[in-house]
This record gives sequence, structure tokens and C-alpha cells, in this order.
Amino acid sequence: MNKKMCLISSSILTITVFIFFICQCISIFITNELLAWISYGVCILLSWSYIITVIGHSYLCSEDRKISIEAGKLLAVVYSVFVCIVYFSQLTVVRQNVLGADIINAFTFDYPGSWMFGLDIIGYGIMALSTFFVGLSINPQTKTEKFLRNNLLIHGLFVVAMFMPMTSLFLGETSSSGLSMGALALAIWCIVFIPIGICSFLRFKNSKYL
Repeated sequence: MNKKMCLISSSILTITVFIFFICQCISIFITNELLAWISYGVCILLSWSYIITVIGHSYLCSEDRKISIEAGKLLAVVYSVFVCIVYFSQLTVVRQNVLGADIINAFTFDYPGSWMFGLDIIGYGIMALSTFFVGLSINPQTKTEKFLRNNLLIHGLFVVAMFMPMTSLFLGETSSSGLSMGALALAIWCIVFIPIGICSFLRFKNSKYL
């Protein structure tokens, strides 16, 4: 049962990131409401599957690396809470448009520099920190584990993103070119993250301890 849950969660993680990647690639050229709905929905599923995937890695962690994996696990939960608040708000409060314009504007994610945009960025920054600690928890015994560990540590560098809303970097980026660059950046993030889901699946599949 443990192995099956790990395999399913890492599969969902990979699939959701791939779907998000496709949406971002399309968004570089066109803006579509349906793409936004799909992106928000899969990001919620992504966060849940990431938590279970990290829990799976914790079962394969040696005793001398337990603190690192526990830190990665707790940060994964914090990340999920942030992104669920952001994207669930977009799918309900914002998209249903049943409240006043001032309230809707406060909850919208559609422009950089907004409150929800800031929450989203800090959420993914915390996720990056989580992957860094998960990477530290892996003592690679195979080429797959070594590649997974390196990717997790590299992804941890994205933690710097959480400090960007504190600057004026995103202000004024509401033009189509600015939004296209944002979609391109997210597509690049997906390319870095997809191997993490695939290698996690392979690690779970080949493990004798689940």
C-alpha cells in the first residue's frame, strides 16, 4: 500500500506539472480563460501530490538525515496551504464574480504586485526550500537518486523568488509582453521540476523499503 501511494502521488505530481507546462507554453502566445482555470486547478493537485511524495521520501531516509526530511515535509505543507488559498480564491471568489469590484480586485491574481501574487510567490519560495531539504536527505546509491538529489538541490535555488515581491521588479508588468515573459519563466520552472517527479517515481518503484 505504501509503495502504491508513493507511485500514484509521484505520477500525479509529474502529470500536473506537465499539464501546467503545456498551459504556460500556450499562454506565451495567447491569453485564455480556460487555460487559467486549468492552471489553477492542477496547481492545487500538484501541491497535494507533492506532500505525499515527500512523505514517501521520508520513509527512505536514513536516521542521520531525519531532521532534513522533516524540515522538507513541514515546508511542503506550508507551501500547499499558501497555493491552495491563492488558487482556490481564483476559482471561487474571483472567477464567480459574486462580490463587489473592490473585494474582487483585492483577491485577484491577474496582475503582478497584487496581494495574491505575493502569497503565490512566497508559497513557491517555500516549496523551493522544501525541495532543498529533501535533496539533503537523500544519500544517493544509484544514478537515478544522484540525479534526483541534484535536481532537488538546484530547484532549491528558486527560494530567491520569495524575496522578489519586496522589490519593484514586478511592478508595471501588466502588458502582454510582461505576461508572456512570466509564462516563459514558469515553463522553464516546469522543465526543472518535471525530472523530480519522474525520478521520485523510479526511486519508489525500485525501493525495497516501501
